Amino acid sequence: DIDVDVAIIGAGYTGLWTAYYLLKKSPNIKIAILDSKVAGFGASGRNGGWCSALFPVELDKLAEQSNKEKAVRMQNIMFETVDEVGNVIRTENIDAEWQKGGSYSIARDEIKQIILKSGDLVILISHSSIKILLNRELMPQTF
Repeated sequence: DIDVDVAIIGAGYTGLWTAYYLLKKSPNIKIAILDSKVAGFGASGRNGGWCSALFPVELDKLAEQSNKEKAVRMQNIMFETVDEVGNVIRTENIDAEWQKGGSYSIARDEIKQIILKSGDLVILISHSSIKILLNRELMPQTF
């Protein structure tokens, strides 16, 4: 038996980040993190080190479930989350070989262009030209 203020089930990214921010907010809180294996054993430890703001649902589909503003806000929060991971790595001097990259999608035909139109960057390639489109709604406010 142990006496804690908070018990967190799972020592993957979600559980560890939850404990980290709880301790930042309340340094004297007693936390237990419980996992059936070792920390990072599951999917969190097997993802190859990726930290991505890509969302598994297209932005227009997400907007259908709520609205356009909320969908864009959700995507921007995911961008901010990637930045926060980098901030914590630097602040805590974690040896993670952190490098912030990016992503882009390429459409070679009109069908792919329609699929990719909700992305932040679309490169359209035809036989005679290359066209780059930026979705300004997804660009950070500082641009």
